[in-house]
Amino acid sequence: KAEKKASVRIRILFVIYVWIDGMKPSEAARRLKMSRAWGSKWTKRYREGGLAGLRDLPRSGRPPKVHPGIMKKVRRMARDTMCWTVEGMHKHVLKNTGVDYSASHVRKIMKKWGYTMKVPVGRHVNRASKRRIRRFQKKARGLEALMADGWVMCARDETIAIADVRLRKGVYTLKKKRAVYKYTGNHAKIIEFGLLTADGRGYFESHKRFTKDEFVAFLRNAHAKFGKMVIILDRAPQHTAKVVQEAIDEMGGEVKLVYLPPGCPDLNAMEELWRQMKRAVLSGPYVKFSKMCRDIKRWLRDKLPRLDIFRYLYRSV
Repeated sequence: KAEKKASVRIRILFVIYVWIDGMKPSEAARRLKMSRAWGSKWTKRYREGGLAGLRDLPRSGRPPKVHPGIMKKVRRMARDTMCWTVEGMHKHVLKNTGVDYSASHVRKIMKKWGYTMKVPVGRHVNRASKRRIRRFQKKARGLEALMADGWVMCARDETIAIADVRLRKGVYTLKKKRAVYKYTGNHAKIIEFGLLTADGRGYFESHKRFTKDEFVAFLRNAHAKFGKMVIILDRAPQHTAKVVQEAIDEMGGEVKLVYLPPGCPDLNAMEELWRQMKRAVLSGPYVKFSKMCRDIKRWLRDKLPRLDIFRYLYRSV
């Protein structure tokens, strides 16, 4: 009753059938749905070792092809590289041990070393330090208190939509049929300015260029719509120009620009909005540029996702 391992419990039950109930070993094995050879094996083991002989004996297993000390060194050398593919790890192990493992065994080695499959996240080479990012987040939390006085917290960004974008996914066609798509060849593009508020509202404008004057016009229109605003945005030259500061002064200080740390687009919820929009609308090329513009405006009007700008702004780094 104290035995927890199922296989050992069956063997003990077999012993009870044979030595207590007086059943033949072949009959006891048949009742337990085991073979006669199985019954003969455990009968011998019980005679030689008693109940302790019914337990599994330790097995040495197949000896490793590489000494554990060498594999430990190879594992330590692998830590110098952040991302590994199965092919890359295979070459790394082969180079340092001389053993050509199969791809499936390399996966087992990586799992044993603590590696798991992940999707890489893009990170700017000039990204701000963690200390600077946390200092910025602390400052942003202080500005959040302005919402009680009627200020609107916003995240702001822009994106470029090109009509002749190529298909990003594979397509299926019949055998001996080439996959073809039509394109205009003029590479017509539009720049979409966007702004997302903390309460889920959005404001968008379409522009042909991204200049400081276009950005100032966007700020004036957004200020007329929302009133007092705190806008979180990146450090593009168009956002930090002198004419922008002059325009903010003309608005009576009712617009505050809070610049993200360098190389930190992941703190801006607008990046996720643009990603969803492009995946839904710009998955293939447009023959007519006007249709692309209409589809973008329709998606921003009807399919605008509810994104929590603070969830992105205060995410861990």
